[in-house]
Amino acid sequence: MIVQDHDGISLYKFSLFSRQTKIIHAVTSRMSKKEGNIFSMSLKDSYGIENRKKICNLLSLPIENLVLSRQVHGKHITLVTAQDRGRGNLSYDTAIPSSDAMITKEVDTPLVSLSGDCPILGFFDPVQKAIGLAHAGWRGTALEIAFHTIQAMRKEFQSNPNDILAAIAPSIGPCCYKVQEEVLEKVKNLSWGKKTIQKREGFYYLDLWLANTEQLLSAGLKAENIECSKICTACHLDKFFSYRIEGANSGRCAFILSLCE
Repeated sequence: MIVQDHDGISLYKFSLFSRQTKIIHAVTSRMSKKEGNIFSMSLKDSYGIENRKKICNLLSLPIENLVLSRQVHGKHITLVTAQDRGRGNLSYDTAIPSSDAMITKEVDTPLVSLSGDCPILGFFDPVQKAIGLAHAGWRGTALEIAFHTIQAMRKEFQSNPNDILAAIAPSIGPCCYKVQEEVLEKVKNLSWGKKTIQKREGFYYLDLWLANTEQLLSAGLKAENIECSKICTACHLDKFFSYRIEGANSGRCAFILSLCE
């Protein structure tokens, strides 16, 4: 990934997306020299609104148009329209309810997903000019939200999977994601399940990066059109937040993706 420093605020960008001219994107980190390393995008944090405003200024995006959803570890996908602009931007109460993925063709309508460890996947169809974000924790991954988001883009925008570019943001990696029997039972019989489960020293670990990559490939994406950051949030607490390591009060990083003219 490409790391850009903006007066102490570190933003991460994908090479695959950075070569495109019709989108603006960034993954935020916890790094902010001015705020004491607590650059969280969650509205539960005292600087949340201020931080969102700062990111929008850095990316030249209208904060009044940001769209966020209430992520519930499901597989519901929302088609975002111009009427949804501003939902969840400054208040959790106004966010799109119970949705872990959003897709849109609207210009100047930035989609935002938050994470403290879960993979966030970004999608861009440069032919049909459409984007999407999907929040894929273990439950969403087991429900194959990545595959279903591609299917939704095919249905709503007539996207050809061969054209879609996908990016997987920093998230907990197979090095650290130890899982229990509940998780194993949900994924082991899926088409990609066995190859994503690792056993080390008597414990089981799940590779969410590979699980979601396999779903994208099965949905028809080309391997060269998928970029996975392979940055583990639990291993890099100096750069990212981790729910697994820090607990429920952990901050949240954001994946921001917007179509532009």
